[in-house]
Amino acid sequence: MKNTARCVLLAFTIGFLSTNVYADGKFYFYREGVPADTPYQRAILIFHENTETLILQSKYEISSSQSIDSLGWVVPIPSVPDITSFDAEIARNYFNAASRYTQPGIFAIHDLFGIAVHILFVLSFLSILILLLFFPILKKIGMSKEKWHKLANISFYTFLICFFVAFFSGAFIPFLSKQSSGEGVEIIKAGKAGIYDVKVIKSENADAILDWLKENNFNFNENDTDTFADYISRDWCFVVAKVQPESGTKKDKVSLDGLVAPLVLKFDTEKAIYPTALTATIGTETQILLYTLSDNKLDCQERLKLHAAQEISSAKFNPIFIVKRKEEADESLIELFKTLPPKMFICKFKDTLTSEQMKKDLVLENASDNKPYRKTKIVW
Repeated sequence: MKNTARCVLLAFTIGFLSTNVYADGKFYFYREGVPADTPYQRAILIFHENTETLILQSKYEISSSQSIDSLGWVVPIPSVPDITSFDAEIARNYFNAASRYTQPGIFAIHDLFGIAVHILFVLSFLSILILLLFFPILKKIGMSKEKWHKLANISFYTFLICFFVAFFSGAFIPFLSKQSSGEGVEIIKAGKAGIYDVKVIKSENADAILDWLKENNFNFNENDTDTFADYISRDWCFVVAKVQPESGTKKDKVSLDGLVAPLVLKFDTEKAIYPTALTATIGTETQILLYTLSDNKLDCQERLKLHAAQEISSAKFNPIFIVKRKEEADESLIELFKTLPPKMFICKFKDTLTSEQMKKDLVLENASDNKPYRKTKIVW
């Protein structure tokens, strides 16, 4: 009986400790990270009544001898846009919100395993208590002392094994499962948008565009002529943005997590479009993360994998709720979300594309249905 009493005392102690082991074992949040070694773009594309707003971010990599104001973008779009920007810190809040609303469905093998262990843990613990507290009654109804000891030992060792399995799986499994105007180029618009010095240019000649970009220190060459010529044939224009923050601008307003502050472009277009052809000229694979907000569920024609689709309140993306201090929210974005319908479909697309796959821009169409979809992620 003394040995059994010690076992029960140990069981109580282990039972108390085990509540701490499982305190945070049931919460899953799959946040999109910036990949370490892969060129990376992410965007929120809002499409409503033939108007698109593109919140665009890209990962940058510069040498230690270069400053961040050596960065620049060239973005082709089908019509002259309204242009703005906001802080990199606010952008992170926007993309975290989009990630949160499009979380994958989690099928956790570890949960099923843990439930079984917990059941055995509780049953063995209760068995020890019953054997101890009701020993006189069990003896009267014919249980021998040898059988009592045998059941007590089985219960205790089951309890002990379950505890250690639960402890080590809880402690270690998460680690196992664990991003000058050149001749023939028209400057349609010029100005400042957040940290960017921005010009919108247009031309009827691809060589003239390339000469202008080279004069302004953008790394394009004659090999890119066909790409620019294709956009020019469709009467597109080009947003040219250079990072030029004002003196004293805080670092987290310029860049965060290796991503420079977003460029926000609002323009007219018949279809939702995500331009990729200029990115293809880099010649490397690029990971693209694209969230869309639109009146209907969108289809990417399998160019990017669909990870989630569901109806959502558009107010959840209003800067008033995203930005901590209302005075820091861009007025044009506040007005944008006021004009959107109360309910829209959010879709999440993600994949790594080769330069060959990016030679054609992504054009998004209405999907054949508006059924919700959520990718399942199997984890331990």
